[in-house]
Amino acid sequence: MRLRDLTPDELASIADRRARVRDLLGDLADGAPFLDAWETVRYPGTDRTALRGLCWGHPVHGDTIVTTSVLVARGPGYAVTESGRAYVLGEPHVHVPPPAILSGRRGPGHAVPLPLSPFEDGDDLPALEI
Repeated sequence: MRLRDLTPDELASIADRRARVRDLLGDLADGAPFLDAWETVRYPGTDRTALRGLCWGHPVHGDTIVTTSVLVARGPGYAVTESGRAYVLGEPHVHVPPPAILSGRRGPGHAVPLPLSPFEDGDDLPALEI
């Protein structure tokens, strides 16, 4: 899945974040991909921590959703993984649960499907001949 292109304001915000991270990490931040809407997850098959989120500028995967390798360091605005790659971090993912359906209401455009009438069996099989 390819992510949308970033707006000029978003690109400027990323450049500001990258400059702050460069002060902490030096040259490691220069080619660092930007990871937004990130969350901590367990690296597959282990109990070690990794990050998953929307990534822009990854040198291998491009602009897509990624799960990083195992984290070795995380600080204000950055993360470094076991593979040696640094990520400039955006905002963490905020999980908002969907609203509950109250009193059987499904909302506009989501009508309850009507049951089939006895004259409509809903299949495409030919009628049974007796």
